[in-house]
Amino acid sequence: MAGAQTGTGKTAAFALPILQRLAPRPAPRFASAPSGARAGADSDARARVQVAESFKDYGKHLPLRSTVVYGGVD
Repeated sequence: MAGAQTGTGKTAAFALPILQRLAPRPAPRFASAPSGARAGADSDARARVQVAESFKDYGKHLPLRSTVVYGGVD
């Protein structure tokens, strides 16, 4: 486990490779296209919403949709 100050790029380091995997691209000529990646955030609801907003910002030019889903709250 490691930690770093706010604004050091932790979320970007996590989100950008996932968005790259999910971004549509032409299917390879003689192979099947790779399947999409799945990701989750394991922290409080506010942090999950912040991560979702970062994904939305980083992927704003991609034809992707997302939503925040979490449980364990009233």
